[in-house]
Amino acid sequence: MTKSGKVFIAFFICLLIAGYVMASPILQLFYQDAEPYRFTGYAFTAEFDPIKIAETSDVPDGSGYSFSVKLNLPFAGPQKVRQDIYGIITNVDGEYHAYSAVCPHLGCIVRWDDDQAPEEKIFCNCHNGAFNPVNGDVTAGPPPRGLDIYEIFIEGDDILLKSLTGGEE
Repeated sequence: MTKSGKVFIAFFICLLIAGYVMASPILQLFYQDAEPYRFTGYAFTAEFDPIKIAETSDVPDGSGYSFSVKLNLPFAGPQKVRQDIYGIITNVDGEYHAYSAVCPHLGCIVRWDDDQAPEEKIFCNCHNGAFNPVNGDVTAGPPPRGLDIYEIFIEGDDILLKSLTGGEE
């Protein structure tokens, strides 16, 4: 094979790799239910001991409370990566719920907004997206799906984060 043929093949392979890397986020726009790293075939589970994220007094009835925690998540083999997890806890009629605070539309952080309608209290300022505080479902705006549900439980006055996978919600 000639030198120019080898250069052409190397260029073509680099072009394919670059196209794949650039196409993956675009494909995720069309496949909103995609799990993390769906197009690379890599997925991980986030296993951790329960973490205190709030006290019940922080979230009175009819309110929401934002929290963040750092988790050591799997990266590659035995390596771990510290990951910031942002969430929001709601208390509606004495029932506590927790969701990811990352809007599934463009990744903005949602917040509790008392000025919104009761079914739209979890609000995203970026594009006026709103979510139901009881189940995390989209109630207004462009978000393609509801918020990811976090599993929590109450122990005494402490609200503990158990899992990022949703639990019984």
